[in-house]
Amino acid sequence: MNRGMYLSSDLEETDDWAKWVKEIPFIPMKNTWQVKPIPPFRGAIARFLISLPDGRTKSIYLDCYDRLGVVGEPYWEVHPCHGDVDRCLMEDTDKLIELIECDSDDPDEEPLE
Repeated sequence: MNRGMYLSSDLEETDDWAKWVKEIPFIPMKNTWQVKPIPPFRGAIARFLISLPDGRTKSIYLDCYDRLGVVGEPYWEVHPCHGDVDRCLMEDTDKLIELIECDSDDPDEEPLE
């Protein structure tokens, strides 16, 4: 096995990926969105970008261990939203959809990648 496989296996065990495969809810994405999964850097469990029909792009990550913020339980963070970032609990997929669709106060604001 190469070094990358060992690192991936260690991370899978450390972050308990099997647990999250079961617990992360399905997200009712809109059929007009283009979704791009990206690597879960900086301690996130999952990350993706969404291109909206109006040309805006949103960056979303799932933090299950308070590595990127302090919420106390697994949460999604969406950027940009309301001129900054906004968060919702992992199970609240209706709120997640609202945050993805929210307008940013700055139309030139770029998503965090």
